[in-house]
Parts: sequence; C-alpha cells; structure tokens
Amino acid sequence: MQEKDVVSVEYFEAPERFADLLNGYLFDGKQVVKPENVRERNRVITRTRRDGRQLEGGFVIRDVMQEIGFGMQVALVSLEEQSDIHYAMPIRVMNADAIVYQRQWKKRRKKHWEKKDLKGAEFLSGFSKTDKLIPTLTLVLYWGAEVWDGPRSLKDMMDLSGIPAHLKNRVADYPMELLEVRNFSDTKRFRTDVRQVFEFLKYAADKKKLAEYVATNQDVFSKLDEQAYDLISCMSKSSELKAIKKKCQDKKGGRVNMCKAITDMIADGRKEGKQEGIREGELLFARLTQILLKDGKVEILSRAADDEGYRKELYKRYGIER
Repeated sequence: MQEKDVVSVEYFEAPERFADLLNGYLFDGKQVVKPENVRERNRVITRTRRDGRQLEGGFVIRDVMQEIGFGMQVALVSLEEQSDIHYAMPIRVMNADAIVYQRQWKKRRKKHWEKKDLKGAEFLSGFSKTDKLIPTLTLVLYWGAEVWDGPRSLKDMMDLSGIPAHLKNRVADYPMELLEVRNFSDTKRFRTDVRQVFEFLKYAADKKKLAEYVATNQDVFSKLDEQAYDLISCMSKSSELKAIKKKCQDKKGGRVNMCKAITDMIADGRKEGKQEGIREGELLFARLTQILLKDGKVEILSRAADDEGYRKELYKRYGIER
C-alpha cells in the first residue's frame, strides 16, 4: 500500500472518526451513529469458486470496513478512497458489494447444509424464505483537487442513446455514494478533526487563505492530532509539512502545532522565492554583460552595475527578459 493509503486507513479506523464521517455525510450532522457501535471488520474478503476438481480463489481488500450497530440490527459500511478520478468506479463498487453479499449467502448456505434443515427450493437455493442479508454500503471518499467528472452510477457508464424508454427504465442501475472532500460544503456537521482535515484541504491550493484559516482556528490547529496532521500532509502532497513536522511536534508526541508548521512553510517559501529572484537577476545581468563587452561598451556596463533603473532600461533595449 502507498503511504497515503496506510495513513488514511489508520485515520478512519478510529471509531469516533468513522462515526463522525457517517453522521456528517449520511445523516446531515445528526448523531445517529455512536462510536461504541462501530466495530472493525476484516477488510480482506475472500472468494472461491469450485468447478469439479478445480478450485479458484481470490480476494478483495476494502480500504476500511466497519460494522455499524443500530439496536438489534447491523449494517456494513466500507470506504473506498480515491486520490484520482476513476472512470469505472461504479463497477468497482458494485463488484465489491456483490462479493460481500455473496460471501454472506455462502456462509448461510454452509450452515444450512450442516444442519440439513432445508428442503425443496430452499435446499436448492441454500437460502430459506426467512433468511436475510446484512445491508452493505460503500462510500467513495475522493481526495483529489480536480472536480469529479467521472460517472456516479452504472448507467452513467452506458450508451443508452436510441434505447426505447421502456427498456432503458428497466435496465438495472447502481448509484454510487461519492463524497468529494475538497468540495464538501457542510463541514460544520463534523464534530471531530475530520472537519479540520476537510477544511484544510479545501484551502490547500491558496497559501494565503490557508494561513488565514489556520490562524482563525489556532485553538484547534495549535494542538492537532498527529494522525490528522499526517493525513493532511499526504493528501495535500506537501513535502514541506512532512519535513517541518518534527520541529512542530510536542515533546510527548501525539500532537502537532499546525499553526507553526504553516508559518514556517510560508517563511521558507518566501526565502526560496527571494533566492530564486536573486538567481534570476544574476542570470539577466550576466547576459547583459556579455552583450555590452562584445560591443566594447564598458562605461555603460559600469553604470548598469550601480543603477538598477538604468539596468532595467537596458534589459528592455536589448530584449533581455525573465
């Protein structure tokens, strides 16, 4: 797994964050899912197929998979995290969900075979009239900076032009739950640092707005959880934040001063910009020097070295540009 995958999986495996994500996105901020009702499930789902003597096997790995308790009932919720747009994502989601259901059916069928409690059509199905599946939902969490322009359902991937309406309406669809992190406007619904992660990434492309946002929320960002900091660093692809982390981390660990990190990052950027400006100026003057010496204009060169305004005039005159 890539670093960003490991960091994001670790982040959302925390029950309080997973519950907060679902409450904020699915339940409009209402506290329906409680952290104590979130139970981790094995992310690896195996699948086998027997054909005579042949045995074929494989597996699907969900990024995060949790069992959510609702009183006496449960539901399975999985996260599929995307840094880039995937133009076949509805099929990936549909296949993964189908495997979850198929595995439930096979387990139920095996229990019935062991108990020998089915007859007739139920026996052939390996599933009784009263058997029920646990519902499963996949939430696609998209971290990318570009607006998602890929399909959001199975039908979005089909060419239905010219298909009669009666047939078109009966073709099965499979809608996809997609959460675009950087474009999610209702971040106030979140009650954990999920809110700070989403909002930080929203402003990540503009350092000025980012600095203002962090400064306005310094009570939170001055002691940001380390996992949240790491997730922000990875998803914003900021090598600066990764490099600065140790200087901004508290001695006990676990918390990072993001305010200091952003201040240092901007200061370093200004230094780099200044140095780059100096280097560019040196190159321009070197080209001017070459031209003037070739023409034997030593006096003009001497004046240009001491007079910045005159130097700029010469740059224009000789077509020397940045």
